[in-house]
Amino acid sequence: MIIKTTILLLLVQYSMCGGHESTTDVSSQNATNKVNTTTDDVYQTIRQVNETTDVVSQPTTDRVYQTIYEVNGTMGEIYGTTTDVIYEATDEVNEMTSNINETTEIINGEQNTTLTEINETTSSQRSLQTTLASLNSVFPSSTVSNLTTRSS
Repeated sequence: MIIKTTILLLLVQYSMCGGHESTTDVSSQNATNKVNTTTDDVYQTIRQVNETTDVVSQPTTDRVYQTIYEVNGTMGEIYGTTTDVIYEATDEVNEMTSNINETTEIINGEQNTTLTEINETTSSQRSLQTTLASLNSVFPSSTVSNLTTRSS
């Protein structure tokens, strides 16, 4: 295409300059006529090439744009679907986190209750040990031994 354009420009320059100079006006006129005819032929060829390019270009361009349109549509669908899946997964994770937090609160409450009961039991055991020690000092060892055996 570049070579054809370069040849065309050279022919146009040649015809504008009047061709080569000749010794007679007739040969000059003949040369000019030949250059003009050749220039017309070149212009006609260029017009045909341009028309052919337009005929080939437009369907190709249409196919490219159609493909781009379809790809964009598919990308939009993929984005929409992916976004929906992400939102659903996020909702599920948030719900699971909420359930875990509730369960943790229940477990903490149970632990606190159990610790309170353990502390109360420990406190009761100390009182019982103190009472037993007092009884040991008041009663003879055989009586305390009998009391301990019966309580077991």
